[in-house]
Amino acid sequence: MRCSRRGQGWSTDAIIGITIFMVALIFFFYMLGQVSDRRKFEDLAFEASFVAGAFEKSDNASLRFIEAGNKVNVEKLLNVSSLDYHSLKVITGIDNDFCIFFEDKFGNVVVLNETNMIVGVGSPNVSIGGFRCFKGNTST
Repeated sequence: MRCSRRGQGWSTDAIIGITIFMVALIFFFYMLGQVSDRRKFEDLAFEASFVAGAFEKSDNASLRFIEAGNKVNVEKLLNVSSLDYHSLKVITGIDNDFCIFFEDKFGNVVVLNETNMIVGVGSPNVSIGGFRCFKGNTST
């Protein structure tokens, strides 16, 4: 009597089916990640436009240091820079880190505090052109 080895084997159909399933699963998670990244970008872009308006059109007059004609009121800018970073984020309703900096007509970053080489008002975690964007008081 002959003993034959028969058992459950992998058929070509099963291998093709599993491969198609795995490709579809990978594609699904890839597309899910792309949609999430696009939303994050759109949220950041909206918030960036909001930041600019927050200091130009704010209901809080003490925050409006950008005046008509894109002129900066230095006194009001100094008042805003005296606020701690966390309070500034809460007052403006901004969730992400930000830095407001200024450039001259040649595109060079304007240094606001030459002693400490500070170029902007915002997060101490942000640097612009190798310089710190720092608010002074960073208590949270």
